[in-house]
Amino acid sequence: MTTTIFTNANVLDTRAGTILPDHSVLVTDGKITEVSQTPLKADGAKVIDIKGRYLMPGLCDGHVHVTAITPDFPMLKRLSPFYVAARSGDLLRDMLMRGFTTVRDAGGADYGLSRAVDEDKLIGPRVLFCGHA
Repeated sequence: MTTTIFTNANVLDTRAGTILPDHSVLVTDGKITEVSQTPLKADGAKVIDIKGRYLMPGLCDGHVHVTAITPDFPMLKRLSPFYVAARSGDLLRDMLMRGFTTVRDAGGADYGLSRAVDEDKLIGPRVLFCGHA
């Protein structure tokens, strides 16, 4: 079990549409388990001081094409699938760095690319895939 506490955070409350200043957030096994105005404690927890920065839930993009390494879709069919997957790693990492923790690929990605992310072979958001375009 992994536990992380984020302290001194301005938390975006997506339900109320407000910012909760100077809050702590407890994350257990990748899930937010508590948000509090008072300091939180947990045995063995990693503590990260946000230092007044903003903390919010991850974003989900419902329509992406993580294998669209070029806007020339006919060319994609001529490229090696290994090359496309390797180059897709850049797109996935960039999506994650923009705050997207889940993406729904509307055509192109498959089980293998999703699994590579799940196994930390590629850095990126969780990929929900629809299959080939």
